[in-house]
Amino acid sequence: MATFEHRICRSLETDDTINTLDFYPGPTFAVLELLDHKDSRYFAKYLRKKRWLEITPDSHKKEKTYYWTRPPDDQLRDFEDTVPDWFYISGHYARTAGRSGMEGAVNHHLPAGFFNEPFHKAEWKTELNVSDSRSLHLQTEILDETDAREFSAVMKKAWLRSPYGENAHKKLEPDATDKDAVIASWLNLWQNPQDDVVLGSHTYAEVRGVLTGQHWDNVKVVMLVGCNTLTWTKTVFSDVFPNALILGYVNKNPANGTPHIKAFMKNLFKGISDPRDPRLSDHEHIARAWMDVHRRQRLAKSNRMAYMTTDRKVFAFDENDNVVEAGAASDITLRFDNGTWMFSKNAFVVKGNKMVRSDD
Repeated sequence: MATFEHRICRSLETDDTINTLDFYPGPTFAVLELLDHKDSRYFAKYLRKKRWLEITPDSHKKEKTYYWTRPPDDQLRDFEDTVPDWFYISGHYARTAGRSGMEGAVNHHLPAGFFNEPFHKAEWKTELNVSDSRSLHLQTEILDETDAREFSAVMKKAWLRSPYGENAHKKLEPDATDKDAVIASWLNLWQNPQDDVVLGSHTYAEVRGVLTGQHWDNVKVVMLVGCNTLTWTKTVFSDVFPNALILGYVNKNPANGTPHIKAFMKNLFKGISDPRDPRLSDHEHIARAWMDVHRRQRLAKSNRMAYMTTDRKVFAFDENDNVVEAGAASDITLRFDNGTWMFSKNAFVVKGNKMVRSDD
């Protein structure tokens, strides 16, 4: 891992002369792309022209995207040793239906995360019965200990047959031991993304937690380019990037994200030529440049842009286009285009189109 530390050399002629060699190359960035790479390639090309150094792992830089492929696990693990100043992560993003591998599986959400197109077409759309060997899902949501009891209560209440089965509307009363075992496995899935979790005939591999196991203390800015990246609970991002400003969305982002990125980069670098300009590390300046994509350029769906500060507060546009505090890292923050709505974080299961909670 490059740290770009200063090295101090003492002159051979006199003990009074000290030469300091600065090996820091200037700002660095890395990209993890799971969808069409036009937006992230624009971002990377723009920063390279500004004399920033790209430190994306070589294997991913060569591949450009995991849009239709699942890389070897060790390639994903390369990101654990990558510590850029700016980290750009792009892909589909949502809570998704998961499969228990057992008849009568509840229509339950996997934790939120980034995923590629094969996962979107298989697990995400068809939910309980289809998988694809090319699928990639990177978990970025963890259930903490205090919510475990609520989670189990919700699961027991929502134990239904698959909504796509012939008995979709009938209650399922399985053997209590099996039921408890499945709920325990689901709980483990949420709480321990670094573990392999077996649910019936399906295994959720521990590499899904590659974005949850490290603490990237030196990362200054994280760009989460995908739908609803700041909607679901966001404590993982605060935990693993404790000193970073988090940029994202509280509703669907555009299918083509490049116009938003172009406008943001224009706002960010306005009046700046030096790659080491302190404004490029200033969270207030960066957040303003991000939100100005809506305030100044007024691009389509730009009113869904949002950010989270290091004190775990989420800011988004209200119905009058004012930037307001819209929740915290532990909230589910869903913004409709007429304003911001918050749901409690104990919503884990979908029944029809409605979130189910234990107190319903």
